[in-house]
Amino acid sequence: MAILNPHHTWTPVFGFFEKNFKGQFPDYQAASLGALGMISDGCCDLMKHRLHNFLPTVIEALKSEEEMIKLSAWYALGEFAEHVHPDLEGYFSCILGAFIADASVEVKEVLYPVFTTICENMEGKLQPFLGSLMHKLTEDLKNADQLRELSLAAIAIIATAVRKDFEGHADSILKWMTNFMLVDKEDNLHTCANATEQIGIVALAVGRPFMNSWIDRIMKSAIKCFKKRRECTFGLFINVAKIMSSDFREYLPKVVDLAYASCEFLSPADEKAAAIKAIGLFALHIKDILNSLWRLSSYILVISI
Repeated sequence: MAILNPHHTWTPVFGFFEKNFKGQFPDYQAASLGALGMISDGCCDLMKHRLHNFLPTVIEALKSEEEMIKLSAWYALGEFAEHVHPDLEGYFSCILGAFIADASVEVKEVLYPVFTTICENMEGKLQPFLGSLMHKLTEDLKNADQLRELSLAAIAIIATAVRKDFEGHADSILKWMTNFMLVDKEDNLHTCANATEQIGIVALAVGRPFMNSWIDRIMKSAIKCFKKRRECTFGLFINVAKIMSSDFREYLPKVVDLAYASCEFLSPADEKAAAIKAIGLFALHIKDILNSLWRLSSYILVISI
């Protein structure tokens, strides 16, 4: 409805928000916030010019003592960040404060994806908040099993947003991520795969000079652990190849053997796709390597057909 008729949708929904958010009924207040979030995709152009009418109220609602209002405010803010792209720099201190203040793991599981989307849209503007951010995310990484994968993803997004400014935190984070990558317990394999993927993202964010002392350790660990997290490991290989360029040749024989095995007909489709993508990017970033890849050409041709 909002996408087809944004003008017809905006007026009644905003009227519902204005009337009910100021009322005394928490469920109506929460519903009015949720309604704003729901129409943000279809009404994004209209909302961009009216942010001053509702954004401060939504930000303030993040601190509500009523959980349903607070969660609805986070939901709405996440939808705004995804579709309307407001400039949240002036509000980020309040957003971060609300995020840090929530100690409940159950609530944090809802907040993390929203907070990560907001951070992604703050590229180039997160530096003043980096210390507080990393303190909280590292705390969740260490102490909350349920939040570990969410905090790993958030850390990688923040590293991408601040690039070289992340160097002061990268050593300790890479140490944690590498430890998670090497854990071999069945109930932790998803976290291991997630950590493997995020290491590659952090490596790409901080760049080759900083990563020189880490690359060999990471590559050997990733190759050792390859069998249990194949698809994510190819993502790590791709990002390391991007920062190393032709110097990646020293790892190429082993990585190509792994890609060859993943292109076998019995391998899962996602694994084959990741292997083929890796091969294409190796060819793009590493000169004169096509002779190393000739064994894979027939498999790729058959799979592509």
